[in-house]
Amino acid sequence: RSKESLKYLLPFLFNRDSLESDFGDKAIAIASSLSTESVRELKSLLQKATPDERKVINSIFIKMRNVEGLKVVLDALFDEDEYVIADICRLMRDEMKLLNARERKNFSSRVEKFPVSQKTRKNLSATAAAIQILGNIGDKSALNSLMVFTTNQNHPSIRNFALSSLREVPFSDKVKNEVIRKLVSYLNEKD
Repeated sequence: RSKESLKYLLPFLFNRDSLESDFGDKAIAIASSLSTESVRELKSLLQKATPDERKVINSIFIKMRNVEGLKVVLDALFDEDEYVIADICRLMRDEMKLLNARERKNFSSRVEKFPVSQKTRKNLSATAAAIQILGNIGDKSALNSLMVFTTNQNHPSIRNFALSSLREVPFSDKVKNEVIRKLVSYLNEKD
């Protein structure tokens, strides 16, 4: 579990054939459990990595399921490669299915802050991806945040992502009726 392990894992992880083998997931799981020194090294590698390498490194940070890994993954939503962003959203969706209720709430509270930051709001794809991830977490605490993005003060694509993400959030019948009432009021809007 040391930095030394990482130097043996990376060539394996960055090899497409190895990564697509049965051992790929195991190697990513091992890499995600490495020391803080390894996290720093992975962060520095992320800066100069190819898009395929960034996908691998992001998947390691996603598998970490901790605050530090989540921060790196959210920052990666500013990537200029739309395929890297799409891959992050897909990997996050898959990983969020494995979280327990407490972990969901923790992740949700952290992700909710990301799309409302000034830096993120200036980047349409990062905002949309964060909203999608928030929905994929599937915690009811995200309802109010997602509803904020459904209003006509937001770009139409952001509204669309927020509306789609609402499907993933569990809520009671009473809350469901309130949400439906609010959404029906949008039918008169032009976008």
